[in-house]
Amino acid sequence: MNRRRFIRNIAMGSGALALSSLISSCRTNQMNGYDEFINTLEQPPLINNQNFTLAASSENYSIGENYQISGFQFNQSYPSPTIKCQHGDR
Repeated sequence: MNRRRFIRNIAMGSGALALSSLISSCRTNQMNGYDEFINTLEQPPLINNQNFTLAASSENYSIGENYQISGFQFNQSYPSPTIKCQHGDR
């Protein structure tokens, strides 16, 4: 399976706390055409899951290919959020 590893810095939308070094690995999901970024925070945020948002709702990632974030949500296995994205222009 093709895996990519990268580090992103994101911040709380509320400005209450900045989270750095969000470590992510990307895996292709052939079922729905999306790549899933399964993320692990170096340290858990000091707020509830519901208040955690990306600083920007849409960004392009250049990791050999471009990815466009289409959604961000926490699953129930906190503190590991899931970012779903789709391929950008190739």
